[in-house]
Amino acid sequence: MYYSVEDAVFSRKAGYTKRLDERIELTSKVNIKMANSARVISTFSTNISFGGFFVALTDNFPELGDIVEFKLMFSSLESLEGKGKIVWVRKEAKVGEQAGCGIQFTEGREKYVQFLVPIINETRTRQIESASFKVEDVNDILAQSVRAAKEKISKTVTEIYLLPQEEKIPILCRSPQMLSVFSLLIYEIVHPMREIKGSNCMIAIKTKSKKIVDIIFTCMPPGASLFVEALIEEKIQPILDMHKAKINCEFNSISSTIIISLERV
Repeated sequence: MYYSVEDAVFSRKAGYTKRLDERIELTSKVNIKMANSARVISTFSTNISFGGFFVALTDNFPELGDIVEFKLMFSSLESLEGKGKIVWVRKEAKVGEQAGCGIQFTEGREKYVQFLVPIINETRTRQIESASFKVEDVNDILAQSVRAAKEKISKTVTEIYLLPQEEKIPILCRSPQMLSVFSLLIYEIVHPMREIKGSNCMIAIKTKSKKIVDIIFTCMPPGASLFVEALIEEKIQPILDMHKAKINCEFNSISSTIIISLERV
């Protein structure tokens, strides 16, 4: 049963060669109770696998083969208790390696696999997503977004102006996603007024602070469609949450304004 569950996370059919003790980087609190001792050591683990985990220590090192009781705390609601065997000890820290020991799960592997599958799966997904983030220039992404929105709207009398900054504004992002966010917003706020003479959409970049940059979309007369709020909730907000970005909207009788605040590098 648990091998089937493992395959859901690490597909053998995809040609992926997996060691049973392959570890992922995951920091969690841990309490350890050594054999023949009432003392509980509170420390942390920096990686884990379906077979065991690493515990950081500075003293009171156990001996190889010792059996310990542990409680791994991944969050206030998720914890894993059990027993483990000390399979290796590193008493001196090295470059890139902390002092500590490796603990191998005992009492049956199935118990730990079933508990760890969703945690390891979610952690791997976050790591893959984070790895695809790159430093991009906001000016470039907005310029591409304007072109994409214009192509989608096709014929329109509404003028779309982009006021780029002379300097590069670097942000850490997944550029295809941010391109999608900007182009969708431009389309939704411009489309309803696309045939109104004198209408315009102004896109400005404002450095709010050393760490935050605002992307301001302003349309006159107000042109936000009835679907813009649903669009933000369903498609845009999840992407912005991933990028630690915020969005504010103001729709009135004079204009439609949407502001996206991004962290700059």
